Amino acid sequence: MRVGSEKSRFRNGFVRVGLIPGGGGTWLYTRLMGLGRGLEFLFTGDFLEAEEAQRIGVLNKLVPADNLERDSMELARKIANNPPLAVQMSKMMAYKALDTDLEAALEQSAACQALALSSEDHREGVNAFIEKREARFKGK
Repeated sequence: MRVGSEKSRFRNGFVRVGLIPGGGGTWLYTRLMGLGRGLEFLFTGDFLEAEEAQRIGVLNKLVPADNLERDSMELARKIANNPPLAVQMSKMMAYKALDTDLEAALEQSAACQALALSSEDHREGVNAFIEKREARFKGK
């Protein structure tokens, strides 16, 4: 997840010095931006401005520059306050889903859901809902 400000700019400058992107850039950019926009980004070395980055999904959220750290930390806290096991399993399944078919993803989901259903965090979440209070998750 990526949060940026109106001042954010992105550039794949490797091509301008006769190199290819390191760190998996060719794999990442085309998946994140779509093939056409990713190739343009790779081949031109042009800047991707904040508004366009948000429009094509490179940025999840665009905030004023003065609020960038605060809003980024707010998102991080929001995620951190959720049950760790559910977040970790969802993250793992989302990334694995990029390289698997629906049937395999459904099998993995069923296995992970069985673990989640037996967790203390699930019980805490249900109890907090019934008691109309904030849940206190422990990652168990």
